[in-house]
Amino acid sequence: MSDGGEGFLDAFSGEEFLVELNGPLGAPIKARALLCEAKTGVLGIVESAEAIGRQLVVHPTSSMALQASSRPLGDLLAALQHAGATQLLVGLGGSATTDGGQGVFQALAEHGGLTVPLTVACDVEVPYLGALAFAQQKGIAERDLAQVEQMLLHTADRFALATGIDPTPLSGAGAAGGVGGALLCLGGIAVPGAALVAEQSGLGEALKDATVLITGEGALDATSLQGKVVGHLLRTAPPSCAVIVLAGSAKGSILCDLEALRPGTRVVVFDQAVETAHALNSPLTVATALLDDIFWPSNSD
Repeated sequence: MSDGGEGFLDAFSGEEFLVELNGPLGAPIKARALLCEAKTGVLGIVESAEAIGRQLVVHPTSSMALQASSRPLGDLLAALQHAGATQLLVGLGGSATTDGGQGVFQALAEHGGLTVPLTVACDVEVPYLGALAFAQQKGIAERDLAQVEQMLLHTADRFALATGIDPTPLSGAGAAGGVGGALLCLGGIAVPGAALVAEQSGLGEALKDATVLITGEGALDATSLQGKVVGHLLRTAPPSCAVIVLAGSAKGSILCDLEALRPGTRVVVFDQAVETAHALNSPLTVATALLDDIFWPSNSD
């Protein structure tokens, strides 16, 4: 599963190729993309995490996180248009950027604009200023949040002036640090990424006879129920299917919120069960051990 972030591209099949780009901080990178034959032409598919993902900015300082640009994603979309795509699909999520989409907006303008229909699969349903809630996850210090907020407000005004569309109230506009807002102002159509991937992968059919569904997220918080995989699956899994959620950490009232949404959901929080360093260094080993304790308790016969 993916909600638009990491893993989105792997839900689809097609001709894969690499595009050479300058990454979010300017270093050379290669990003994957797909071209697929569709009923209405050639569909180009990209994943924002390939071009501007958090893994491309290792151990960011606040200054680095503020400088990270969404421009590589615009260059990648333009490359697909140049390669013959007649429609585009982009998965948004897992980005290292909080530039409000300025980079992707500028890049597309320099490449002649967005010339084909675009579907934007968003990992969150938050409006444009909702990007601020994810800024610290990307390395931006609390002291710099006011600066980010002012930048987002200024950029929203710029987009509205240039396109006639105000991104601030639009659902999904806050995805990928505001990239969603830029793409929606350019004519993109937002869809929930988790629902799209679930349909693409045939998850609904697979769940019909399932008795247990295991899902998870690195950090469970209020945004987990606003478009993320966990929230989508809790809402759509059959009532007869038990759900287990694995999480690196849990913040705020999210455990109560999950119980209210789907009573009986089992949540296993890594940093409440083992040392954080161990969970980060050996997540698969920790997950396996914790699941073993659920399915085969040591005190059972």
